[in-house]
Amino acid sequence: MNIFKFAGDMTHLISILVFFLKIYATKSCSRISLKTRAVCTGFFLTRYLDIFTDFISVYNTVMKLSS
Repeated sequence: MNIFKFAGDMTHLISILVFFLKIYATKSCSRISLKTRAVCTGFFLTRYLDIFTDFISVYNTVMKLSS
């Protein structure tokens, strides 16, 4: 396992948790701009499209499904 890939995956998971905790704590996403929401949506849609076509590893699939 590449330590840099693992560190990047963990950082990504933490950032998603912070994002959702902020929304949960304020019960609103009013302070998150429309541009930020659009970029996040586009990023997630394009990053995870290969789950349905290419199998790389169990770790890769689990990390993509968990975030």
